[in-house]
Amino acid sequence: MRACAILAFLVVFAATPASAESLIYRVDSATAVISGKHMIVTAKGAVKTGGWEKPHLIVKKSHEAGDLDFEFVADPPEDSVTVVQALMPVSVRYTTRLPKDDIAAVRVTAATNTVTAQIIPKTGPARPARKQRVAPH
Repeated sequence: MRACAILAFLVVFAATPASAESLIYRVDSATAVISGKHMIVTAKGAVKTGGWEKPHLIVKKSHEAGDLDFEFVADPPEDSVTVVQALMPVSVRYTTRLPKDDIAAVRVTAATNTVTAQIIPKTGPARPARKQRVAPH
């Protein structure tokens, strides 16, 4: 009976997808635009291999007043899958209601760097994002 329980556990565990979201390799650019009562954040970056899926931004608690922090994550390929071994582009668009706090910039973090972008009105000129290197996690 105990062997059956262990076997059932192993079958369920083996059927569970191995991939869990991880930070992408790097962020290349980020923008934040106000459109009506919403803010649209876009980010472009790269992963180290092919096969990454579902790129998205996760809102994180900001450590600096006036900034809104995001982590740029995606689901990596399973270990058993053969994928291209090259830097591959990924992008994401995140739309949310305008924050009630006075936010002036968004910060998008990947595994190797962080990009900060000033929030601009939709009709205003785009400002280039600043890149910052951060230590790997």
